[in-house]
Amino acid sequence: MKKLRCIAAIAAVLLVLSGIIIKLSGIDRTVDIKPGLPLDTVITGEQAQQDLKYVYDTVTANHPAFLTDGNAERKFSGAYLAMLGELSKKDSITVCELWEMTARLCCTPDDAHTIMTTSGDRYVSGADKLLEAANNGMLVSIDGIAADEMLAHFKQVFPYEPQVEFYADYMFLSAIQRDSWLTLLGANTADGIDAVIGENGGILHFDMADEPDESDSYELCSYEIDKENSLGIFTLNKCSVTDEYTSCLAEFFDKVHENDIENIAVDLRNNGGGTTQVINEFMRYID
Repeated sequence: MKKLRCIAAIAAVLLVLSGIIIKLSGIDRTVDIKPGLPLDTVITGEQAQQDLKYVYDTVTANHPAFLTDGNAERKFSGAYLAMLGELSKKDSITVCELWEMTARLCCTPDDAHTIMTTSGDRYVSGADKLLEAANNGMLVSIDGIAADEMLAHFKQVFPYEPQVEFYADYMFLSAIQRDSWLTLLGANTADGIDAVIGENGGILHFDMADEPDESDSYELCSYEIDKENSLGIFTLNKCSVTDEYTSCLAEFFDKVHENDIENIAVDLRNNGGGTTQVINEFMRYID
């Protein structure tokens, strides 16, 4: 059993039967998360209905949109009832199929803070070549599924605000590195995946590994002091409250005061998101 500390932006709640995890915004608590069931595990239709109801009850009890927007609640309830009716006709369902269903349900509020995911994962080995192809528009297909089709499917099960659809495009690059998401999107990862890349249709095979590749990722944060223009630039590449972040932030504002800097800019261009607690920490230094 793994102890997980979920602060401010996220709380994780284990579904009763399937081991899928629902993450909700605006809750701060510690949750014990057991390993989830394999995605090909078969459960009964009745068990699936219990899990679906659990998702519905949890989201409606905690999602702030339902406090002020009656249309949002009606839309969510309508989708839930339709799915419940669909499940009532099934004798059994796989955990992966239930994940698909609950993920679609959690996308109906059109926000990026309620997501269905799984515990534990495997990763594409050598994923840098896969990502390079995707970034350059050269990824044709994965396991026989067209990349455009897979992306469209992803946007039906991954929550994002419609006005910032580019966020879903960005997160798709993370999804295609993960065994669980690839499986949800239709790939068979048992023996790795085959990707068609480039105009000539070259095929690359990728095995799966228990750990993600080591990468030269962006440093968490950094800063620059431009004395000539009285400008301090703080770069934050991930919204994560760590000792590195708090130390760098304190050092940045020490330099700002030391040099009588009048203007501050925050560079978030490579920031994929995270916890809103970074804002609370930042605002401690603002008059």
